[in-house]
Amino acid sequence: GKSENPAAGYTKMHHPTTTPPLPPPVTVLYLLKDPSQTKTTDPYYLESKKHGYKAKFVSVLRFEYCAEEELREELLAQGPLRYSGIVITSQRVLTAITRAIDNLSCLQAKWATPHPAETTKTTATMFYVVGEETAAQTAKTFGLSEEASKHRVHVASTARALAEIIITREQPALSLPLLFLCGNIRRDELPLALQAAQIPFTELCVCAHGTAATNTTPFL
Repeated sequence: GKSENPAAGYTKMHHPTTTPPLPPPVTVLYLLKDPSQTKTTDPYYLESKKHGYKAKFVSVLRFEYCAEEELREELLAQGPLRYSGIVITSQRVLTAITRAIDNLSCLQAKWATPHPAETTKTTATMFYVVGEETAAQTAKTFGLSEEASKHRVHVASTARALAEIIITREQPALSLPLLFLCGNIRRDELPLALQAAQIPFTELCVCAHGTAATNTTPFL
C-alpha cells in the first residue's frame, strides 16, 4: 500500500522572537569641572547619580604648579617657627604641597607636633581653611590627629567668613605673619580684609590656572 507522510498537511507555526525590552535611556550630565579628590566622593557626581543622571567630568582649565622650591623652603626650612598660621583656600594648594614635597613625613614631623621652641608663642601654628573637605585633607597632609585638628584647623565656607575667623584669632597677638598659599586668580576679599586689620602675611602663589584643557564647544 501507499505510505503516508505524517507531516503531510501539517503547517509549521512560526512564533515571533521575543525581544528583551531596551533599558531606559540615561541622560548624560556633563560637569564642567574636575572631581573633588575622587570622582565617587564628589558632591556634584553623587547628586547627579541620585537623580538618575550619568555624570561625566570635563576639565575646562589646565593647572600648572609653580614655586615648588620656594614652597619647600617655607614649609620645611622655615617651618612653623616663622608663621602663626597657614591659609589654604583650595585643594589645589594641597596638591601643590604634595607635588613639591616627596616625603610628607618630613613635613608632618615639623608641623604635626609643636616644636619645643614654640613654647614662646601663644599657640601652636594654626591652619585656616575654606571648605570642610579641604580641611580634612589639610589635616591628613600635615599629619594632624583628630584631636589636634579640633584645635588647630579652623574652617569656613567662604573666604570672607574665613577672614573674620582669622582676624578674631590673630589680631590680639600680631606676632608672626601668616603664610597665605594661593593660586594666581585668587579673589581679593581675604587678603584685603587681612590688610585692613593690619594682620601681616606672606603670600605665595603655588598653582596657576592656564588655558582651557578641553574644547567645551560640543557640550554647550
